[in-house]
Amino acid sequence: FYIDAYEAANAEYGEFEEATRDPPAPHWGAGEHPVGTDNYPVIFVSWEDAAAYAQWSGKRLPTAEEWEIAARGQDGLTFPWGTSYARQKVNLNYTETGISPIGTSPEDVSEFGVYDMGGNVMEWTMTQYDNNRDFFVVKGGSWVSEPFVARGANRTPSHVEYRLDHLGFRCVKSGEN
Repeated sequence: FYIDAYEAANAEYGEFEEATRDPPAPHWGAGEHPVGTDNYPVIFVSWEDAAAYAQWSGKRLPTAEEWEIAARGQDGLTFPWGTSYARQKVNLNYTETGISPIGTSPEDVSEFGVYDMGGNVMEWTMTQYDNNRDFFVVKGGSWVSEPFVARGANRTPSHVEYRLDHLGFRCVKSGEN
């Protein structure tokens, strides 16, 4: 599989909304994301919103397992950057700045060059939580998460309809056989 190096950004999600005439993210005034936030991860999107965007872009949401491989690397690291928590490497744990533009934490990167997997926003996956169709696994930490959530192996349940200020997504594409 091929995973996007960054979470879906507001500008990209805006193109999707314009092309499909889907309703905008609920916090976007007049149907447009806030000025100056083109390169911020899109937030306040439900699982269905994220899945629809992924399909529109010719991709899909990652499985929890794919996301974890991309975050932990071949050696199964605890965090995308290594085995020890490092506060200065990640946008996590109620930072003073809140959500940041994608890629702002250059040390929060996996060995595969995938950014912001430890923090900034949690990310939807296509994996159901405990086989419950109303809950999906979200991965990664966010600017409002405690450090343990940034562990690549962490699995957090999230209701399919949740639209939260710390929940976004990234997409994957299946590899050719």
